[in-house]
Amino acid sequence: MPENLLPQIDGLELDHYELLTLMGFHWAGSCTTEDNSVLYPCTESYVVKVRTKNDQIISIEPGPGFSDEAFALFKDKVHTTLIMSTGAIIRADILFSSKPVKGSFRATNGQLQIIPAPDQAPRPPMMIADHPFILEFPIKRSSDGFVTNNRAMRRALEFTWILNALLRATISRLGPRVRHLWGLVQSDNLVASTQQNVKWVQEYYAIDNLPAQYAEFSPAYPEQIQVIPHDEYYGSPFLASDYLVLPDTISLLLERTDKISLADRSRFIRAARWFHAATPLHFHLISSCFVALVSAVEALMPDAAGQEICPTCLKDRSPGPTQRFQDFVEAYAPTSHSEEQNRKWLYRIRSDLAHGRDLLRFDSAPWDWSLNTTSASEREALDQLFRIVRTVIVNWLLRRENQSPRSPSS
Repeated sequence: MPENLLPQIDGLELDHYELLTLMGFHWAGSCTTEDNSVLYPCTESYVVKVRTKNDQIISIEPGPGFSDEAFALFKDKVHTTLIMSTGAIIRADILFSSKPVKGSFRATNGQLQIIPAPDQAPRPPMMIADHPFILEFPIKRSSDGFVTNNRAMRRALEFTWILNALLRATISRLGPRVRHLWGLVQSDNLVASTQQNVKWVQEYYAIDNLPAQYAEFSPAYPEQIQVIPHDEYYGSPFLASDYLVLPDTISLLLERTDKISLADRSRFIRAARWFHAATPLHFHLISSCFVALVSAVEALMPDAAGQEICPTCLKDRSPGPTQRFQDFVEAYAPTSHSEEQNRKWLYRIRSDLAHGRDLLRFDSAPWDWSLNTTSASEREALDQLFRIVRTVIVNWLLRRENQSPRSPSS
């Protein structure tokens, strides 16, 4: 069996995503093989072959072009750019909330701070919109600026997904991939919506004179973002506030996202990413929005147990995918009497939508604006599904054990 070089460079402070990225730059490219290994570089005389599973490196094996001297240089680069740090800094990023941010919030462990956008920031002229706010968070600075910036982007995106999953507001961020689209550009000189107002534009947002990083958090605002009891926050059908509000457990929930095991955190981030994808999908194909919400739950589910074969009929008696999904949801978000009918429909249709055997009426007949029982029932069930999935995510997170893994991004 080939020698595994991973123990020579791996450690608690080493993030495997960053290690793979560094390998690609150090050896000027990579390519995959038929057995799903990755060769660095992509030549017959490659230096190392890397095997991964679930975003973690399993082994680094020497290749035809390997030498102890060359690998020693790479290990030094890993140490100086990924493990060593020139100190912690606070990075600032612009996020958006479906409700305006009034006041500030800082997590009790210093994980992040939310503050309103500065006065000069562009703001929407209406309440139902994407309202800008500033997210501040600490990261370890690297001697390599690319690594530092990549850590900042990764952390900002993960916090976007996390906050969107935990809060009863839509939290979003522009990028890293931006769209170009036809848009209506308003002008003081043009009152009517005419051809002159139509432009091919890029999604974009900026705030003048906003620093990208600080030595420490910005001073907290005198007014704090309102917090309400956990059960009321997640249990009430509606939150009677025009502004962003937080559950009183938000610091605990945020801390738990960085304290659970690496495997659990990977599941959680994957679930939060699916949940975040559901909202934009709602504008294009509501059936896909539904599938994304179901996938958010399935991302948290444990792997299926082995088959349970009946000794008489020799058929598998173990729960199927739908039953396993139902059991998991009921374990983390028990059904109330008012939800019972919609949940039965949810469990029944999830497989048909995921496998292309059905479409919601919103998608199969998007031109139909009539009020009918089918569309009304689907709308009610979809709204309920958003609440169910968020409840599952929150309760799943609260039941995880603290295991204090480490990420160099924080």
